Formats: sequence, C-alpha cells, structure tokens
Amino acid sequence: MRRFERLGTSDGVLVVDDFAHNPDKVRAALAAAADCAGRVLAVYQPHGYAPTRFLKDDFIAAFAAALRPEDRLWMPEIYYAGGTAAKTISSADLIAPLAERGKKARFLADRKEIVAAVAKEARPGDLVLVMGARDPSLGDFARSILSALQSRPTR
Repeated sequence: MRRFERLGTSDGVLVVDDFAHNPDKVRAALAAAADCAGRVLAVYQPHGYAPTRFLKDDFIAAFAAALRPEDRLWMPEIYYAGGTAAKTISSADLIAPLAERGKKARFLADRKEIVAAVAKEARPGDLVLVMGARDPSLGDFARSILSALQSRPTR
C-alpha cells in the first residue's frame, strides 16, 4: 500500500510509511503529516542517481518549503536500482543546501544510524514519516524505526 500507511504508535509517536518519491508527492506527504503532528521527523530515501540529479533543485525547494522549523529530515544514500547511471550525486548534495537554509536536515549514509537517530529524537506528539519508492525494503525499514521506538526505555 505505502500511501500514508500508519504502521503503529509507540509512546505517543506515530510511524507512517509513504510512497512519496517526487518533489510534489514529498511536499504533499509532509503537508499531510504536519496536519497530524506537532513535529514531523521525516526520512526520505532518494532512488536512482539520474532522477535525483535531474530533480535535485526541485527536491531542495520542496523540502525547504514544507519543513517547518521544528521538523527534522534524514536521508540515507541514494538507492541504486541498477543500470548504467553515473553515480555523480549523493543525498548529501540535497541535504547541504537545506542545512544552509536553516533546516534541521542530516545525511546519514547508513540506515541503522537513521533508525538510532530517529529513536533518540522522537518524543510524544511526533510523526515519523518514511518516504521513497522503488526500494522494496522501505516498508521493513519503516517498521524497524517503529521497533526501535517500542524498545526504548519508558520516558
């Protein structure tokens, strides 16, 4: 399904998985999440080097417009779906301009680091929004964030 799919709640933190994969869909998913939560802790998995390079400025504009001062964003490295695309862009190339604009955005290449960072940051009233497409492991990744939240000591 992966269209604003509510995976569960732990300690007042809702985890949502969404197929948002282009700038317009990302903007819409972030707006929907903002309507449901005090803070949005977003994770976006870019897919494909060519699409990310082609839409780089649009992604930066979408995140810059949609992320509120209290929101957070993490990105792992671009998901490589195969092919011959030149790997001349990184998720870090999207994060840097957002951080320069004062957005709380971080590049963490390893998803395990993102799981730990989200679990550490999340507090009651937050919504964790995992976005991306083409990577068949994204649903499991979102569930791993929920699991990490559930295994935190009671706050």
